[in-house]
Amino acid sequence: MPQNGKQIEKQANLSAHVDWLNFRIDDVTFSDLAEFLDIPESFFLGQLDNLIGYQFYDQSFTFSDLKVYTGVFVDEEDNEHTSIYAWFSGHACTYLEQVEFVRLGIKTWSEFLKQLKVKFGHKIDFRRIDLNIDDQVSEGQAYFKPFDLLKFVESDRFSYCNSTSYSVQGTDKSGMTLYLGAKTSSKQIRIYDKKAERLAKLEEDGELLEAWTRTEIQFLREAANAVIEEYINNDITLLDLIKGYLKCNVHFYSSENWKNEDTPKEFRPWTRFLGKSAPFTIHIERRDTPLNQKFEWLDNGGALAITKAYKLLDDNNLLPKDLSSRMKQGLDDTIRYKGYPIDLSKKLVAYLIENNRFDLIDDVISNTYDPFKNEKKRLKQLAEDKRIEKASKYLEEI
Repeated sequence: MPQNGKQIEKQANLSAHVDWLNFRIDDVTFSDLAEFLDIPESFFLGQLDNLIGYQFYDQSFTFSDLKVYTGVFVDEEDNEHTSIYAWFSGHACTYLEQVEFVRLGIKTWSEFLKQLKVKFGHKIDFRRIDLNIDDQVSEGQAYFKPFDLLKFVESDRFSYCNSTSYSVQGTDKSGMTLYLGAKTSSKQIRIYDKKAERLAKLEEDGELLEAWTRTEIQFLREAANAVIEEYINNDITLLDLIKGYLKCNVHFYSSENWKNEDTPKEFRPWTRFLGKSAPFTIHIERRDTPLNQKFEWLDNGGALAITKAYKLLDDNNLLPKDLSSRMKQGLDDTIRYKGYPIDLSKKLVAYLIENNRFDLIDDVISNTYDPFKNEKKRLKQLAEDKRIEKASKYLEEI
């Protein structure tokens, strides 16, 4: 078969899917969403349920893997607002696409997401969307396996949005997952051997395929909203949307000297996999740092409310008798002597470096709880290295 024919045949093995979807809508009720989905409320099973990280969501409604949390929150002006949080897992997204879309005459995810935006407007906030490409082969080989790409990653011959962060789980034999981007990234990529995963779970479709590689991108918060806007505002298929993002942002280079080359050559199976898709990237206006996320959890997760309750009891000498002696010292003293966990210290130091407040770093490190002292030393060295790096860059500019 001619090379062109083989490429067309291999491209036919590719399919794109939405594998997870979370969104929040304030000032609407569960009834509003059920009406939009055209599913009777009586079909859903309601129960008392909490959404981790959001104290005010206290009830959920479930139907065929579709799950919706509901609750009421109070804003800064003490006004009450209803809110819903849709939690559509991979199974829920498959159900929507294969059953509800057909019933409602919806042909694509773009059409569904656009209708959501039209119905709920600025009230809707997409919190997560996972997009994937399945390369399912009944005869022959997939374009690549995670192990093929690992060789480039380990030899520093790849980049993802100017980052070289990666991690690996599993082995080539047992089933490998390659993660591109940091765990805290709002755009982390997972490339894994889906066939091996299915075989490990003793699922039949693992036996039916010769190879199955899944390439998946998890978009969170602002990144989720940005990629959805790109999708619904352009005449593009879901497959080409994912390919276009990967083509623009992910590169595996053939040469070890690629950084010094004007147009470095890329791993051919990767470029063939992406085909003729048009590259694009997404632009995020507000950067949601890990520290921002901690503070968001502090507000929504109830920690501030608990602190307020503690202060009420403390001010009126009503703290429980069996409370630890340290906490009985009073709120201010308790906070003063409380050390930062190492994980929080790392985020604080990163935030201070980003904002050029190196003068506060020593205070954070000295108040860090690190029983083995190793992490504090590493953190201090990192801060010093970054300070020197920024100073050198400044001197070069002047």
